[in-house]
Amino acid sequence: MMMKNIHLLIAFLIFLFLSCANSSSNKNLDEENQRLKVELELFKNLENNRQRVVEHSGTRMFNVENEREVVSVLFDTEDFDIYGRAVWTPNFAERLDFPISYDGFCYTKTDKVLFFNDEFQRALVIFGTYEIMDNEEVNTSHVSSPMLSLAYFTQRKNNEWELTAFKKSFVHHGSWGEMGNTEIKQVGKKNFVLDLSWGYNSTGEGKEWTTFYSIPDFNEIFHITTAHTFSGFEENDKNAFANKAKFSILPSDKRFGDILIEITGTKPSDKEERIISANEDKVFVYDEQAGVYIVQIEPEETPVTDETSIEITP
Repeated sequence: MMMKNIHLLIAFLIFLFLSCANSSSNKNLDEENQRLKVELELFKNLENNRQRVVEHSGTRMFNVENEREVVSVLFDTEDFDIYGRAVWTPNFAERLDFPISYDGFCYTKTDKVLFFNDEFQRALVIFGTYEIMDNEEVNTSHVSSPMLSLAYFTQRKNNEWELTAFKKSFVHHGSWGEMGNTEIKQVGKKNFVLDLSWGYNSTGEGKEWTTFYSIPDFNEIFHITTAHTFSGFEENDKNAFANKAKFSILPSDKRFGDILIEITGTKPSDKEERIISANEDKVFVYDEQAGVYIVQIEPEETPVTDETSIEITP
């Protein structure tokens, strides 16, 4: 009887072991199948993205009015959040430049599309990549600025635009989590530039800047401070000042017209601790050799004496 019970116990233990093993095996099989399904779906999405990129790389043709398609192909993603921002995975180099959000991804949206005509119909699509916090909102700290990306198109047919330039990581533009101003400005005969302007205020001091970039190579060719203010650290602070610069493109047949800068207000002296007038007019001319705007300076002649030679002092 004892031997029979032992045999029954052994049989039961074997059955229990096999049942557990089978249950564990089934559970592992279900988990493996689920993992394979997820990987298969990711692979399909990846292949679809690759196919779309290959197709557009071959033709470079887009419909710029279809913002979702443009950002999807250029940033290689099919994923969008509920706010319409494209969600994509940055590589190592991009992590050094782009704002990285709380989950390790980048969030990009189309800011605007700028159209102009310089002999051909052109379109410049402006993208902004923002740092998203874990509450799904944009980081609005004073040092948070979106990365600006540019896609430059030329119209070939009614709704077909050829991609002729793409700058994925162009420049950080703005502050407090907001994109600075972007517009197209004509600077010469059928010649246009990208005009970026933005400002920053902190601890009583404020500054505003304007920068021109050539099209389509997008090199910086002109940069000025358009406003500078300091309210001081106390009421009626003797060191307070404020100045602003108004600029205009002078009429010309040049490829890059001259730029007149009219500065008004006050500024701190470079020589001593006091506030002086900032009123001044400057003319900037484009230097073809340097590829940038420079200040036009009228040379002054030094009188000739027996002990000196002719010297031009800027």
